[in-house]
Amino acid sequence: APGGAPLPAAGNLFGTFDSFRRKTNTLYHRSKIWALDHKKASAALSAAAVLLLALGGTAVYQGLQAKKKMDRPGKGGEAGIVAVNVIEILPAPFQDILTAVGTIVGGSEIELRFQTEGNLEYLNFHEGNAVRSGQVIARLDQTQTKIKMERAKSEYYRYEKLYALGGVSKDRLDEARVQFEFAQSEMAKTVLKASQDGILGDKGVEAGEFVTPQKKVGTLVSLDTVLVRIGVIEKEIDKIVPGRPVIAKVETYPDMEFEGKVENISPLIQGQSKTLTVEARIPNQGKLLLPGMFARTRIVVYEQENALSVPNDALEKTQQGYQLYVVGPDNRAEARPVSVGYVSLTHSVISGGINPGEKVIVQKPQELKDGAQVKIVDVEKPFQGPFKENAEESLYQ
Repeated sequence: APGGAPLPAAGNLFGTFDSFRRKTNTLYHRSKIWALDHKKASAALSAAAVLLLALGGTAVYQGLQAKKKMDRPGKGGEAGIVAVNVIEILPAPFQDILTAVGTIVGGSEIELRFQTEGNLEYLNFHEGNAVRSGQVIARLDQTQTKIKMERAKSEYYRYEKLYALGGVSKDRLDEARVQFEFAQSEMAKTVLKASQDGILGDKGVEAGEFVTPQKKVGTLVSLDTVLVRIGVIEKEIDKIVPGRPVIAKVETYPDMEFEGKVENISPLIQGQSKTLTVEARIPNQGKLLLPGMFARTRIVVYEQENALSVPNDALEKTQQGYQLYVVGPDNRAEARPVSVGYVSLTHSVISGGINPGEKVIVQKPQELKDGAQVKIVDVEKPFQGPFKENAEESLYQ
């Protein structure tokens, strides 16, 4: 060995190494156990934190839900008190209005025809032109008719003079007069005149044609009044009766309203549209409304002055009829039987059982019972009408 130092014996060397190995293993196992315990502790701490967060979130959620229940109609914060919305019942005009689209036609339409046949010699017919009663519209060739009339006229005057001298009998004079009147009648048939003021339309002939009584010359439309033909769906037709007010508007005069009344209701359903035709007659001052115009119409199917009405969700159907809940002076709900006079899509007219100024519960909470203590959280505005059953954007086609 260097420096002359003696070398350790082999046994001593191996003993020293074995002792060092055992100490090293002991330290390794202790470190491993400490690391494992540290991981378990961290996992336990994480689980505890998650549990605390979950419990806290549940408590917050339950608190929010409780606040929501406090804020909406239903059970209030005080035991046994029900929060409700009400509407104060006040008299007001009530109208139920049905909106629909209609087409304007003449108030009366007369087909123009000759009562005899012949060549059409004269025609003064322009569609859309206005004519006066008695104005000549068309005339047939009168050559032969005029000859016959002049002959009959001459015969009659001759017999009239002879009768005055006692030269012919009264019967012969009467016969001559009848022949003359017949000839005059035949002459009148060759002239077609307007029987009333109106507008010409639907021209069917031209000058020079041979026409017969079966051939339509055209149509004379009266515009003193017009009809609006309105298509109404089957389920709504039972609301409409003759005499109900109708208001019409046309695009040509957007700021004007034309008022009339229902005149007739057709009993026949129209094809695939499943509509029935309602006719309303409207005075046509100034002749502004013309056949063929489209009209937006409002039919007043029901109206009442000083009506007491409630939203339909306030009514409850019972075996005896209808009832609603009224808030009494002691803030208790009273189930009140009522009589219903009319039901529209959203509101009903109450004809008996409530008084002006009373507060009726709307959107009735499920837990509300007769006699329950209530707390009013909202007072809705009273209904002021008119009620439009269909918005104008949803007109029937």
